[in-house]
Amino acid sequence: MRKDSLTEQIDQKAKYYLKEQLDLLERLVNIDSGTGNRKGNEKVVNIVSEILKGIGADIRYECGSYGNHIIAKLNKTNSKGKILVSAHLDTVFKEGDAKEHFFRIENDYAYGLGISDDKGGIITACYGLKIIKELNRLPDKEIVIIFNCDEEIGSHTSRKIFKEEGRNAEYAFVFEPARGNNGIITLRGGIGYYTVEVWGKEAHAGAQYEKGRNAIVELADKVLKIHKMTKLEDNILFNVGIIEGGNSCTVPSSIPGYARAKFSVRIKNADEMKKIQKEIGDLENQILIDGCKVKVSGEFVYLPMKREQNLPLYEIARIAGKSMGLDLDEIHTVAGSDANHIAAMGIPTIDALGAYQYGIHTKEEHIFIPSLTERTQLFSNILSLL
Repeated sequence: MRKDSLTEQIDQKAKYYLKEQLDLLERLVNIDSGTGNRKGNEKVVNIVSEILKGIGADIRYECGSYGNHIIAKLNKTNSKGKILVSAHLDTVFKEGDAKEHFFRIENDYAYGLGISDDKGGIITACYGLKIIKELNRLPDKEIVIIFNCDEEIGSHTSRKIFKEEGRNAEYAFVFEPARGNNGIITLRGGIGYYTVEVWGKEAHAGAQYEKGRNAIVELADKVLKIHKMTKLEDNILFNVGIIEGGNSCTVPSSIPGYARAKFSVRIKNADEMKKIQKEIGDLENQILIDGCKVKVSGEFVYLPMKREQNLPLYEIARIAGKSMGLDLDEIHTVAGSDANHIAAMGIPTIDALGAYQYGIHTKEEHIFIPSLTERTQLFSNILSLL
């Protein structure tokens, strides 16, 4: 497909800025910036602020329990409408990991902790804006950029920022990493986090066995019931990830009086949520051992994204991709991100606009370097259509 003049200019600038982008990624991923690492958060915020100031953004910071969130704005005055841009500053890794797994390039791949999730997304978003601004083709809309520092644990302190700053936004662009097939996410499932607790009765496991009520056995019954709620064919996924329990004693010859398990549930659409919540609540009434008490607590932290409201924005992205010779597939996933929180406000939202990710949340996390250029171009082209 023949590229028009603007697309060619965007292409040239994106290729020109690739080395600069990689240099910034090296600085960012060599910093330990796991959620709650305030020292690392401060360093990352300083670097990202340099980039944002370079494109003329007005910046403010909001301090949360886990560090500073960045809220930056372009076209603050006399604009017609609003666009939201989102990526996150935190990673899932602990202090010292970056020193052991530092930035490196091997062939067409760049490695580093958080390089795809989500430092690559931050760089892609910033340079997509930078390029289109340099070409004097920014849309005549206020552009609100939110880079939060607690996405990896559910964005508990930053959700209110999305709610406040996203009010009346027309579109939202979320820069979680892309899959290797270059698609765009229009639907994300919902995710709930729950705890099931069991109270039994402690007793000697020999002399007073019949007086005991084994909380671990009761919990095991609940764990199996939770596991059986999974329906792979319907993308309803339950996972018990943590089990805790035991006695006030430290030996196995005492019947345990307390145990608990933590589990997650993932669903594809909102229609399933009430039914799933009822099934989870019903566990409290399914007692195996007389005398045991069961309590289930928790909620859906991520509400499902509704695909239909996002399709007009996806169509704009698809057209922008075609101008570059790309066919952008529509992708659905049961994984959650800040796109869930934003879309729940009724804002048309698309996600996975960052570079292609591999080994996400592992020590071998890496991106496909040419995709950093591609996704930067793509965002600039989308903005030019707005």
